[in-house]
Amino acid sequence: MKKIRVVLIFAAIALVPSLMFVLFGYTGHDFRAHQTSWMELRQAWLEGLFNPGWDGLANFKLGQPSFCFYPPLSQWLGAMLALVLPTVLVPAAFTWVALIVSGLTMFAASEVFVAEEDRLKAAVLYMLNPYLLLIATIRFAASELLAQAWIPLVVLFFYRAVSGKSRRPVLWLGGALGLCWLTNIPLAIASAYALLAVAAIVAIKRRSLIPLLHFAAAECISILLAAFYMVPAYMEQKWISASGVLRSDFREFFIFASFSHQMRFKLICWLIACAEIALILFASMRWRQAGDRVRQTFVELGIVAFLFQIPLTIPLWEHLFKLWYVDFPFRFLALMGAALPMVLLAKTSRRKILLPAYVTMGLLVILVLLGYSVGRPSASVTAFPGFREYSASIHDGYPGLPEYVPVGATQQIAPPALAPIAIAGDGPAGECATALLSAAAWDKSFSVDSEQPCNVRLAIFDYPYWHAVDERGDSLVISRNAEGLLLVAVPPGRHIVHLRFRVSSPLRTASWVITSCMVLLFALTFLAEICTRIRRRKDLAGTGNEESANTLRASQAASSRDKPVSVS
Repeated sequence: MKKIRVVLIFAAIALVPSLMFVLFGYTGHDFRAHQTSWMELRQAWLEGLFNPGWDGLANFKLGQPSFCFYPPLSQWLGAMLALVLPTVLVPAAFTWVALIVSGLTMFAASEVFVAEEDRLKAAVLYMLNPYLLLIATIRFAASELLAQAWIPLVVLFFYRAVSGKSRRPVLWLGGALGLCWLTNIPLAIASAYALLAVAAIVAIKRRSLIPLLHFAAAECISILLAAFYMVPAYMEQKWISASGVLRSDFREFFIFASFSHQMRFKLICWLIACAEIALILFASMRWRQAGDRVRQTFVELGIVAFLFQIPLTIPLWEHLFKLWYVDFPFRFLALMGAALPMVLLAKTSRRKILLPAYVTMGLLVILVLLGYSVGRPSASVTAFPGFREYSASIHDGYPGLPEYVPVGATQQIAPPALAPIAIAGDGPAGECATALLSAAAWDKSFSVDSEQPCNVRLAIFDYPYWHAVDERGDSLVISRNAEGLLLVAVPPGRHIVHLRFRVSSPLRTASWVITSCMVLLFALTFLAEICTRIRRRKDLAGTGNEESANTLRASQAASSRDKPVSVS
């Protein structure tokens, strides 16, 4: 009953952003991209295609291969919710589920570091973390929101992995980090560098390389666990514009570094970072035990995460491998939000800082909600009453994301004036007669009647996973024009051409095999732990029964000695 009560409390608290959605509507720069991808993936599943790869609504139906590159877990959750809920409720339900999972993971992780009576406080403090609410409301960064649900597990297994010599926590840390890689790449990179710095500090203190080796092994395990997605995405990024596109200059979002634009949003992030580091440092001065390694580790994590947000670390952002891909320094607030409850509510805490901490965090939460209700970008607002019109409008397509545009193509900011199908070149009119027979996002068919070879141009971007075959199953040559649009070379005669987008390659097959082996390893380890626990319980029960039997025999012997003997 206690566990059910805890879940109900989490479910009630997680309604806070959902109520804000009801009052003020959906908003955020990432809202349109997430909502449309969930709807598109849901449609693919209904058509029996588990891994569509291609988002046919992007770039106003010219498409983009975002499903090949975007981490899958948040998309899967959004699409599953879209299968069972009305479209208007899916974003709110996604946020609700992500916050509940965040509370549950913090509740589970805090058991090691926090007293039993304070575990619920730690979970609520994490669920109402101002940055968590900021990305849920102002930004609607759905994948980052879900990724923060795994951060408590990451810090739990990280502490166990670097604080001892046991290797088993390394495997579980790899699993938690793998969940991050499969949910949000920028936050996974931020976590990797912050935890690497803390592991280095622990290694220096202990004068041992074991903490660094354990963390490195966990990162390798996480990449192998996410290999089915990460390996192909990394190898195939040369096919898209990701390597040359940054949504913003990360230098503009360092604490007090720039006042050029988005001042309200930056100020909220800066206040959250400064308030949380002040609470962490103040709490660290009031320990009962000076040698508390647990709190030291989390204080170090909070400090490291804060340092990555100040201009002093710009050289690191410019030279460390892929750190620039984090894009926004304020993403390190996710790690500070996980470290804060562990520091404030640690078992050795004097508790005197809790009241000012609650007041500070409450004021920050109010600031975030006010920033959401007052400073919403008008171009992104989609209130509940107008959601039906919005859902209808995106069936005509949306601009898409510049980093997923195929190489050689251009992101569309307005619907292009293109016929769905046409003949490429300047040949005489009537030489090639074409007709579009079906125009699904991943399967298209068209007819061609020509006495000579002709190139058929379709209003979709070319990409290596497009395959064209004629009615006999013979493969046709695919190329692209100067704008990156797909061309199909069709031989003379009457033909029915089938154009399909299928995500399949030897590299992807090998990556799935690697991930499957890692999942099997996790399953065997989990079963081994269950068997070990059952065996220990039986041993303890057997020991207890034997002790009880010995006690009973001793008491019977004593009673027989004390019993008077009758003489007849």
